[in-house]
Formats: sequence, structure tokens, C-alpha cells
Amino acid sequence: LEVVNTGQDLKWLAKNRHMLFPQHGKIASIWYKIVQNTGQKWYFEENEIDMLLVGRRIKDGNDPGKGGMNVNKHGVVYYSPMYNWSHEDVMAYVEYFNIKLPPLYKWANGFQVGTGPWAAREHTGSIQKGWEEVYSINPSIVEKAARHITSAAKFLENLN
Repeated sequence: LEVVNTGQDLKWLAKNRHMLFPQHGKIASIWYKIVQNTGQKWYFEENEIDMLLVGRRIKDGNDPGKGGMNVNKHGVVYYSPMYNWSHEDVMAYVEYFNIKLPPLYKWANGFQVGTGPWAAREHTGSIQKGWEEVYSINPSIVEKAARHITSAAKFLENLN
């Protein structure tokens, strides 16, 4: 596992509060571009690899390209071998090969939200609910965020 830091720390988030817990696709797509696309491009170029193997599926609303192959405008090559799998196919694979699901699937909206930055969690319904979800996963994230973001500090105040 290699972590690629694309620069969205708490100071950045405090200056870009409109990005916190996106409530519509426009902001979520900005997160995707600045985190996933930037990070994947960096990893692809830095490691001089031929392609990235990804789990993009049509059923999740992705466009994995013809036959699961896609090349973006930066020349990053993506291959999605499970591009046409159903949800049942994925779960059958997980069961057959006895793959343990990561804990994120047990979190609130785990199957909807999936991976990504905590601040980019979608489907929370509100900033307050977003903080509740993140706090239930890892309270220290909210405690650190409260030093920079007023809504996190207010959330913690309301706990007492």
C-alpha cells in the first residue's frame, strides 16, 4: 500500500468549507478529480507502470470504457476487469474466495460511500450528520478537525 497525499489537509478544508460532506454530485466530482484522478496520475507516472487495475463497474455508475479499458486525457491507462459484473457477482466472488470485507462496509452508508477522504463522505444529509458519521468511525478525526473547522467544534460542544 502506498499513500499518495494530494494536499487536502485540515487547513485546506477550513479554507474550502464548501467541500465538506458534499450534498450533490458537483462537489463530489471535484473531490474525485483532486484526489482520485490526481493521485492515480501521480502514481502511474511516478512508478512508470503500463496500466492501473481498478474496480470500476457499470452497475456503480462508472464508465470503465469499452471492454473495461480506458485511457484518460493524461495518458493514464485504466483496466477494469469486473466492469460488467453485477452486485451479486461481486458478492459471490467475495464469498467463494472467503475475502474478508474491510471495516468500512459496516460504517454508515458503507456500501454507498466506499473509499475516499472522510471529508468527502456523501449521502450524509447535512454537515451535522457528516460529523456524527465520522465521529462514530474515529472520534479523533473530529477532535483534530475542531481546531480548524467551526462546525466540527460545534458538533463536539453539542455532545456534552
